[in-house]
Amino acid sequence: MKPLFFTTSIVLLISVIISSLFSNAAPNSISEAPDTPQIVTYVVKEYDGKIAVFENGEDTPFKITDVYTKNLPKEDKLLISQGIKVDTDKELALILADYCS
Repeated sequence: MKPLFFTTSIVLLISVIISSLFSNAAPNSISEAPDTPQIVTYVVKEYDGKIAVFENGEDTPFKITDVYTKNLPKEDKLLISQGIKVDTDKELALILADYCS
């Protein structure tokens, strides 16, 4: 009886060790990756005298606001003329809220 108990215990111990090794393995699927924000680059600059939003590298804006750059303070006109690079949708929303409200 003791040899059977000893053998069973060893097999069980080895199973637990192997199981724990495989459960600590690195994730190999995208669904297990941590959530990271989607990074999208935009440029906020002037288009036809108004503040507009361009996707990085595009010549045509995908959004044109009703805000005329001529009505902005001098410093803001300079920033808009140089183009404000934006990396996230959240940052874009904040910038547009600042200029358009």
